[in-house]
Amino acid sequence: MRVSDHEIRNEIVNSGIKNIVISASAGCGKTTILIDKIRKTIDEINNHKTIAAITFTIKATKELRDRTKSFKSSKEIVICTNDSFVENEIIRPFIVGVFGEEYREDFVVDYYKKFQTKSEGLALLKQHNILGVYNNIKENFKFELACYILKNSVAAQQYLISKYLMLFLDEYQDSDQFMHELFMYINRRLNIPLFIVGDSKQAIYIWRGAKENIFNEFDETFDKYELFHNFRSHENITNFANIVHLDNYLDNKSTELIEEVNIGITDKSFNEAVYNIINNKKVELNDEITIIINANRAAEECKKYLNYRGYDFEFIPRTPIDEGVLNSFVLRNLMKLTLCELYNVYNFMLDLNLELKREKVKELEKQIGELKEGNLDLRKIKPILDKISGIINIDLSDIEIIKFLETLTDAKYHVSFVNNEKKHKIMTVFGAKGLEFEQVIIRAADYTMDSINNINNHYVALTRAKNKVVIIDNTHRYTIDLIKRLKAKRIEIGKAAKIFRF
Repeated sequence: MRVSDHEIRNEIVNSGIKNIVISASAGCGKTTILIDKIRKTIDEINNHKTIAAITFTIKATKELRDRTKSFKSSKEIVICTNDSFVENEIIRPFIVGVFGEEYREDFVVDYYKKFQTKSEGLALLKQHNILGVYNNIKENFKFELACYILKNSVAAQQYLISKYLMLFLDEYQDSDQFMHELFMYINRRLNIPLFIVGDSKQAIYIWRGAKENIFNEFDETFDKYELFHNFRSHENITNFANIVHLDNYLDNKSTELIEEVNIGITDKSFNEAVYNIINNKKVELNDEITIIINANRAAEECKKYLNYRGYDFEFIPRTPIDEGVLNSFVLRNLMKLTLCELYNVYNFMLDLNLELKREKVKELEKQIGELKEGNLDLRKIKPILDKISGIINIDLSDIEIIKFLETLTDAKYHVSFVNNEKKHKIMTVFGAKGLEFEQVIIRAADYTMDSINNINNHYVALTRAKNKVVIIDNTHRYTIDLIKRLKAKRIEIGKAAKIFRF
């Protein structure tokens, strides 16, 4: 008999200071369990130590700060990104002690400066005071450097031991080998417990270096938990996603006709099939509908076709500043500040959790005015963004500036930043991650079950839907693969989804 999620959550929160790894399915409230555990841990600390909550994005750090503001504790919680943690807690304070005075702690981070080898990266740091990146996107120089410094600096080790009672790590499924090695060293050699949360089924950045099956790496020193209950989606959608994607998930509670999960098998083109689904009321036109297509060109063609047939769908593309950009959250809000009349500098400050003096606010408004004037090229935009970076205290790499310029000067991306109240949208799975919609239509051809990346993307697409999902299979391959997958679990496909032909 499966233990209820409620019991599991209570056990996690009250388990004390120890190694814990939680695999939390989409919509399970993993941030809530993270916050609850942080609150409990802070309340129990009876010495000078504190904890760190470490995330992947500035957006996630903002959410954690907002949700921990109400904590009644004298302890100052460290909340930062992975990059910020290793840069400010390991590399800058201890680089001179390990490498000598030819290296400086006030180096500049520039993700546009690339190199092939570790020795080239160290030479760039030594000779030009620049911390760059490997050419190979799957290698992580910053974390490799941090790990080397930590292993070779007793002072760095003693500093972390004396400061931190526990580290909380979010979205761990996106960690690469270098990140994993560093945190395992902190855990095993420095004896600092880790509280790890993530979902291997949502690891959609394996192409970028995220370590495949990383949740299988934890040994018996970690207490392992799984959370299944999805607070976002209808139970039948959650059940379908879990029985397809979890090897050990055999619950198949459905005895009634499934209406929320639909697989349409057809020989029509995808665009024609979508039109048919909408026109024949397989989805509710008056409610929110989002079509997930994983190629910008195909998504744009679908939009044009549906618009031609009388349905007002808007394609919201993934933009250059969404692709592998460290400061994506900041740049997206900066783009909103530039393009949206209803989004002002005070909204921007609130979203980024900034406190700026009046003169800084005026200077920021002046620079935004420069961006709004248009007619920008790289030569003109770089000094503007450099000034904005100084005002809000972040480092923007040259490649981030180039991507911001590309996004700002290409009108097709602007729809991603203006207030879009349309109920009917088309998005990629990358753009949809973290969002939720009433009804979702999925293109089955995007998801073959022969690669971990496709399987994870499929899970993300499914779990965006709250009330209904329709999967259009116009190649028939998806349904064949799915039947094989469920047959291995002795589950009839008709008990997991409603199949129809059209």
